[in-house]
Amino acid sequence: MNDNHTMANKAAWEEAFDRRVNAFGEDHAARLLTEDRAFLHPVVWDALEGMKLQGESIGQFCCNNGRELMSVVKHASAREGIGFDLAGNILAQARGIAAAAALPCSFIEGDACQAPEIYHDRFALVLITIGALCWMKELPPFFDKVAACLQSGGHLLIHEAHPITNTFAVPQEEEYDAAEPARMVHSYFRRDPFVDSYGMGYLAGETYESKPFISFSHTLGSIVTAVARSGLRIERLQEYNEDISGETQPLDGKGVPLSYLLLARKV
Repeated sequence: MNDNHTMANKAAWEEAFDRRVNAFGEDHAARLLTEDRAFLHPVVWDALEGMKLQGESIGQFCCNNGRELMSVVKHASAREGIGFDLAGNILAQARGIAAAAALPCSFIEGDACQAPEIYHDRFALVLITIGALCWMKELPPFFDKVAACLQSGGHLLIHEAHPITNTFAVPQEEEYDAAEPARMVHSYFRRDPFVDSYGMGYLAGETYESKPFISFSHTLGSIVTAVARSGLRIERLQEYNEDISGETQPLDGKGVPLSYLLLARKV
């Protein structure tokens, strides 16, 4: 975890979690105990149907507080769930949720690209959800590690914001025009990182002058290529005109690709 952007993002995320409001995460254990399919979008649950995960090990890269991972572990009666994330204080909450919900989940602090070899060939499923891939400067090392950690026959499932959304300005940017939210202000092929210091609003409930978040834009082609070159076979790629990020709500249902689901398998 020596890359400057990785360390900067760790600091920014830990700061954001320390500023959390609205009791973020405090109801998660209760929901996991009482709801069968908490925290994941219906298209993800649909994609998981038919996977034989009972008694298996499930991983999530960039897991945040682990709520999605724990939901799958509970629903599938999996043997274990293991989540990887940079932010130590977020993972502390994840461990508390797992203990309160009596779920066999553990959480590893650090760069998922550096996941130790003890996790190689371990997972029947690796889950990647909204807001994960943008923190990766380069995709091949990330997906190479995913492939290494999957069992033969295991699946990678990605449910993410569509890369085209990176071309639109968000409300905190000067270029944002509420009357024209679909106006493209950034190149789809942008290579320079985004450096933002307006905080993580879904945690803090407001914008604030934060430590810098450093994120990267990847085209859909670069994502698909990196997955394929890692040795995984792509089985499904479906795009949706549904906002799952909260950043492109004015375009929801308007015919613009806003999210996608990719399913791949290790053969």
